[in-house]
Amino acid sequence: MNEKDTLPMTLCRGKCIVMIGGFFMRLRNKCLLTFMMFGLILSCLTLSVHATSVNPDRDKVHNPVHNCSVHDAYHNSNWSTVKFGSYPQSIVTDKTLQAAIDAQLIANGSYVGKAKYVVGDCVVNGVKYRKVRIGDIGPNDTDNFEDLFMTDEENKHLTYGYFRFEPIRWRVLSVDNANNKMLLISDQAIDAYGGMSLWKDSATREFLNCYNEVKKPDASTPFDRFKEVAFSEEEASAILKTSGITGTNPDQHYQTAERNAPVDDYIFLLSWEQIYNSNYGFCSKEGMSDSRIIWGTPYAVAKGCQAQIKSGTIEKSNCTWWLCTDNGSLAPGQYSVWNNGSLGVQGTWEKHGVVPAMWISMDSLCYSYAGETAGGNHDYIYRGKKFISGKLRFWITDVEKREVSYYGTAVKGLKTVKIPNTVKDNGYTYKVTNISDNVHKDDKNLKSLTIGNYVKEIDTKAFYNCKNLTSVKFGKNVQRISMSAFENCKKLKSVTLGNRVEYIDTQAFKNCKSIKTVTIGKSLKNVGFEAFANCGKLKKVTIKSKKLFQLGEKSFAKMAKKSTITLPKKYKKAEYKWMRQNCCTKSRTKIKYK
Repeated sequence: MNEKDTLPMTLCRGKCIVMIGGFFMRLRNKCLLTFMMFGLILSCLTLSVHATSVNPDRDKVHNPVHNCSVHDAYHNSNWSTVKFGSYPQSIVTDKTLQAAIDAQLIANGSYVGKAKYVVGDCVVNGVKYRKVRIGDIGPNDTDNFEDLFMTDEENKHLTYGYFRFEPIRWRVLSVDNANNKMLLISDQAIDAYGGMSLWKDSATREFLNCYNEVKKPDASTPFDRFKEVAFSEEEASAILKTSGITGTNPDQHYQTAERNAPVDDYIFLLSWEQIYNSNYGFCSKEGMSDSRIIWGTPYAVAKGCQAQIKSGTIEKSNCTWWLCTDNGSLAPGQYSVWNNGSLGVQGTWEKHGVVPAMWISMDSLCYSYAGETAGGNHDYIYRGKKFISGKLRFWITDVEKREVSYYGTAVKGLKTVKIPNTVKDNGYTYKVTNISDNVHKDDKNLKSLTIGNYVKEIDTKAFYNCKNLTSVKFGKNVQRISMSAFENCKKLKSVTLGNRVEYIDTQAFKNCKSIKTVTIGKSLKNVGFEAFANCGKLKKVTIKSKKLFQLGEKSFAKMAKKSTITLPKKYKKAEYKWMRQNCCTKSRTKIKYK
């Protein structure tokens, strides 16, 4: 074939190529558009998938905020919290539901034998429950369980408790954005455990992490396995292994490399150093602190956590909780946080709260934001706890009786102070029954004072040297006015004490130079040394009590000239001469009887 012969074919081939090329070009453009649309959709889907792979609550959690106060244990802390995993917590009292739990446990085949002995975990109507026998608690730790559940002393072995699984609430102690993780501790003690020893060998470490190669827990064997019971496989995969956990005592008592060799754990307990770390929301000061107070869940209380139980009801459960730190002595002992937030050492045979800690991935979709917990969980109550109500400060003196003492103002320079009958703090109502010592000592601003009707005692030097205090209205239940309580209140004009006052102690009103009248009710037993001495304008004292056994020496010395003290007629008798003869300055004051 020559060149001529090939030309038409070449042109034809070219035309065909152009035609075919054009067709494919159009096809390609359509496909390209289709592919672009598909790619856009795929990209959106990818973005959507990527967006939902990050927990939407991640940005709600934050590092704790802690501010120490000069007022003893009253500190201000704030943590964000999350819900993650679940564990038995609240008590089930409904008999119908208890029967349904029994039936489900039997259906699960969790116990071979009599139905009434069945125990374990099961699901009823989509909710998980646990039934525990008193024998599952431990031979020496059943007091709380008995107080909550036992109804038949003769059949004690048939005592059972039913509990509902609920989401575990955790405090966020640290947010590590650089490493995409956060440190958590449970907001409450979730269980109680004894037998603490060196962390690496402790039963508590085994309980939290389930290291033993045994079968996966079923309905009849859940009680000593926290990690596998509390978390699904997906949740467990979000828990990060932490390296270098050790119970080494900072004081290095009896420490050896072998004694407290560091270990790696998924779930652990906090150390001595960590509970003083203000970056974690804890107070750096030693002693009591609200920031370290933890309460136990009802399940933890039943298992042996400290609690106050009355008529089968848990009234309070701020409990001692274990740390991983060994006390460093030859005798078995472990550091723990006591129920008032201070550090202590407990014997390893004792049973206390377990407050697990762990690092988890912040990208996990398994946790959810659960709000804030502020002020070191001030809803926890204990003797010595301090709080503010209105403009005044109080501290709890008796938890059972719900009584508090007034110990100062939260605002400087108040001229008028009204101490109320009752105050409230986080849902609890308290009677104000005491005024603390030195509370307004040398207070130049205070002019007017009203004392609530539940106050029984005014402590030593409570209002000493309040030079501008002009009026005091005493509550009807004041029983004791302690030493120098109102000494040197030079502008105070009158004192009227109700029928409950029994004791006016030494120098209680000494040098109150403006007082003109004093009236004391029917219960007075004792007036102390110089109680009203040097009250130069005091002209009239009326004592209505027939229960007197002492008018202290110089108790009314140097009253105003031509002043009188009026006593009941019984004290005119010679047998009471000893009691009244040295109480006043005879040249100034006359004793009358009525």
